[in-house]
Amino acid sequence: MRWLLNFIGLLAVGAGVFALLHFGFLGGPQVQLQREFDRAMIDPKTSASLGGNLAWRLLFDRPGQVCAVTVELHQAERRATLFELPRSGLKDGTSLSLTDYTPVLPKLGFQEGSAVLKVIEEDCSMFRRRGQRSQSVVLDFTAPQITLTSNQHYVNQGGADVATYTTSSDAVWSGVRVGPYRFRGFPQPGGTGHFSFFVFSYELPPETPITLVAIDGAGNETTASLVPARFFPKEFRHREIPIDDRFISTKVMDIISQTSELRDQGDPLKNFLQVNRDLRIKNNDFLKQLAAKSAEQFYWHDAFQPLGNAAIEASFADYRSYLYQGAKVDEQVHLGFDMAVTERYPIQASGRGRVVFAGYLGIYGNTIVIDHGYGLMTLYGHLSGIDVHEGDMVERAQKIGNSGATGLAAGDHLHFSMLIDGVQTNPIEFWDQHWIDDHVTLRLGKSL
Repeated sequence: MRWLLNFIGLLAVGAGVFALLHFGFLGGPQVQLQREFDRAMIDPKTSASLGGNLAWRLLFDRPGQVCAVTVELHQAERRATLFELPRSGLKDGTSLSLTDYTPVLPKLGFQEGSAVLKVIEEDCSMFRRRGQRSQSVVLDFTAPQITLTSNQHYVNQGGADVATYTTSSDAVWSGVRVGPYRFRGFPQPGGTGHFSFFVFSYELPPETPITLVAIDGAGNETTASLVPARFFPKEFRHREIPIDDRFISTKVMDIISQTSELRDQGDPLKNFLQVNRDLRIKNNDFLKQLAAKSAEQFYWHDAFQPLGNAAIEASFADYRSYLYQGAKVDEQVHLGFDMAVTERYPIQASGRGRVVFAGYLGIYGNTIVIDHGYGLMTLYGHLSGIDVHEGDMVERAQKIGNSGATGLAAGDHLHFSMLIDGVQTNPIEFWDQHWIDDHVTLRLGKSL
């Protein structure tokens, strides 16, 4: 009897092995083809369009059981193989850029209009079973149009400006690109065309191009150059900042204790670097994410108000070398103005807007961020007290808190920053009514 049970067991194991070798994966196609789009740029409703600079993403139901994938495009009698990926190139979420293929498709006889993307996959069985999934798409090879309508752009290094332009109706995203930075465009209120605030960031070389960009739902992109009438390069100040164990054991350790993702490294220098370098990056990334909360309306009208009667302790884009035990251990750039009057001095909103953040923010300590609309925000850091809450509307010159020394501050002062789409810009321009008149009001008129 035992030999019979063993024989049946061997048959079951053999059948299982045969089924695995023969059938591989079960349940039909395992690969999904999904268009990958930047949610800040492309409307998901246009996700069936194909053309231009787009990427698609492969999503696997059960990763590891697919050994090869082929992606084909079909239209009537025409067929083109876009990708052939062996197992070594298959990972869940693999991005497939169509940038190199789209310009070739018209030459192969493909025309604008309906088409089908097919994903053909082979499993890893001995018999390489095949499955197939189809995705209907609309081929679109025509790029949108964009035309600059503003002129006489005078641009300061580290400063901002406003561009106005028109686009064709098929553009789903438009704005300005300056080096690696991208600034959203908006329909001009009460007028025709679009406008975009942009920043020529402090660290960019003077020859960095300023480019208008329009993108349609298929990913086709058009650019137009914005050549400044004059560009003003700027040399920023360099300073040395000595730090010691007392500063680290108090200010740095206070920040670590109030920041959940940080831990005491057991070494003063390591603790300083994880705050001054690593946490600084995370805090500034958070400010970039806040830009998505900016309202599409102007809350402000006149020049912003600086802190009155204040001594300037640090300026925008000061380059700082940090010295520990006589040696340089780090270098960072101070993005904003440090202004001091007296301890716990009343801090007022520099312009009308809505509070989008009020709380503790790492190196900035107790912080308030106010949205003034269309990507423009102001930051108030190192506060000892906060009088407003997220969502509050505040008026120009309304008290919002008190100066302090929270965060990475050696003494009581206000750290003030201005940001456009999360990119820091020199506040001096926005404190100047003459600059507002020439660069903003003149171009946007009654929109402001």
